[in-house]
Amino acid sequence: MSTDPPRTHTTARITEATFALLAEHGLAGITMSAVASKAGVARQTLYNHFPDVDSIIAAAMAEHHHDDLRTLTGMLATIPTATGRLEHLARHTTVTAAQHGTLPALHHGLSPSAQQATRDYDEQIRGIIRDTLTHGHHTNELAPQIDPDLHAVLVHHLLHGAAELAATHPDDLTHITNTTIELLHAATDSAR
Repeated sequence: MSTDPPRTHTTARITEATFALLAEHGLAGITMSAVASKAGVARQTLYNHFPDVDSIIAAAMAEHHHDDLRTLTGMLATIPTATGRLEHLARHTTVTAAQHGTLPALHHGLSPSAQQATRDYDEQIRGIIRDTLTHGHHTNELAPQIDPDLHAVLVHHLLHGAAELAATHPDDLTHITNTTIELLHAATDSAR
């Protein structure tokens, strides 16, 4: 009789452990043994759930992204203004990065399925930004020259850069967040 928890709980533990290892050590820290140890499961249990490291990484990234998007969209739905949503996106991005770090530049070492999970997440974040800019443009809250498609890409890059800074300099989180918000206001303010 197995003493392992049910499959869904075990899978969650495995993906959480994998994401933690990625954040701590990058791809070099992901081995079947390391994941099994961090998740507190036997290696055979790990193999019963995932055939290889690539499939674990892809599942961990997809699960993390899903959880993050669910939290983010839930909070943004409570904020009525485009400006407020942009500010929240900046805070969410920098605080999350300062607390948990960002994944190192992994794209070159990831499997195609893990790369796709990252691209899907990035596109969803850009979609959230684009929707926010479109809303602000239509309500005249944001500058009339805002091009939601173009500016969504630029804002996404700004937030990504802010996340990298916050991850490497968590003691400067307040300054990084405030500066990011100031840049967002300067780029989108309807009074300019």
